[in-house]
Formats: sequence, structure tokens, C-alpha cells
Amino acid sequence: MKPVDAVARATLYDGYLLHPYRPPQGEDRRSWTAGGLLPRAYCDEHIDEASALRAECLVEGDTASVLEGEVRFLQVLDGADPAWPHAIERRLVLPRAVFRDMLVRPLSMRAVFDGDPGSRRIEANVHATVALVAAGTFKVRVDVANSTLLDGVPPKRDAAMGFALVACHVVLHVEGGAFVSLFDPPQRLLDESRGCMNAGVWPVLVGDEDARDTMLASPIILYDHPRIAPESAGERPT
Repeated sequence: MKPVDAVARATLYDGYLLHPYRPPQGEDRRSWTAGGLLPRAYCDEHIDEASALRAECLVEGDTASVLEGEVRFLQVLDGADPAWPHAIERRLVLPRAVFRDMLVRPLSMRAVFDGDPGSRRIEANVHATVALVAAGTFKVRVDVANSTLLDGVPPKRDAAMGFALVACHVVLHVEGGAFVSLFDPPQRLLDESRGCMNAGVWPVLVGDEDARDTMLASPIILYDHPRIAPESAGERPT
């Protein structure tokens, strides 16, 4: 999972660590900005912002297949410089679940992140379902929402970012099954793949070139099996 974790962690930032690599220059040398989910109350007043994401992808398997995964994001610390803010990496781990159970009982989770110096209290809700869409093929859907309640709506985005799920993405892993590429699905699953509705993220296969056991729903547009460029080895924003 180390190569998978490296790519998933790179999506927490603005993608410049991913292949193809272009050294950032001038104003491009700035931190991540992609994929922020802000509280619903803020989004109600700023309709160009999003409070939730949806990831849908296909799995070839059976009812004994097992799904596990994580929701990952950054939380901006109070007083951070908007051009290069400091943040805490957050993870919400989904429990392992068998498809036959998820067909009748979806996964629902609520997580509260609080108590770290300089951080605000934020809440996230995750809802995951599995549905049979063709013989031996299932649709996996994960919805993530920023459910933070605000005591007054921040007037500016910089202030609201302390309550945001920044660069939010989902990593899914399946045992006893295989994810279907949405970039290059097999002909027999074209209709089912076109029926996958994603909002705020795009699922891509990650890992070795032929691996189909892990899917990254990224807020940055990637191709299947993205790689960290050798030129960026060891480089991380701080």
C-alpha cells in the first residue's frame, strides 16, 4: 500500500508532486487548494462552494467481496497564511464490510474532529452503499458531507476554511473483487460505467499497473495508476 498512500497523500496538496512533473515557479509555488468541502450554512450563502462529495465506481465480484476504505482531508489551522497555510491531516476509517451485508444495511458514520491546538471543531458524515447493477458487478457509492454547525456564518472564505474538509478524497480497497476502470471500462459495462455519477471527485485505479484492488476518488483529475514523479522525491509542502 505504500505507493498507493504516496499518491493519495499527494492529492492532499495541489497535485504538483504527481507525474508528469513540472517544477513550480513564481506564483505557482503555493500550497494545495483543491477539493474543499465547507459547512452547509456557508455554502447556502455561497452557491459556488460545495459541502459534500459523491464517489461512485464499479466492482466486479460477488456478495462475499469485502470493502474497506478511508476518507482523508486537511484541516486548516487558525491564523494560517492563506497562500501557504498550515494544516492537520485527518482520516476517517471505514469499517470492513461484506457486500452481502451492505446490500441490506448501508454504512453510515459520523466523526468529530476537535481538541488539537489551533483547530476548530468540525464534523463529517459518511454514507456508503453497494448495489447490484449487472451479473457479477456492483456499484459502490460513498457520500461525504461536511456537517459542521456554525455559530454564525464566516463573512469571508479564508475564515471559513478553518471549518473545511480541504482536498477531501476517498481511498477504497476491495478483497475478493476488482474495481472497473471508468477511463477504459470493458464494452459489456459501458452503460453501467456511464451511470456512475461523481461529484467533486473522480475515481481512478491506483497501485501497480495491473492492480485493480484499490480505487482513489481524487479531487484532482488523474488517469489510472498515477505515479509520483522521481524529480519530486522527498519534496513535501510544510
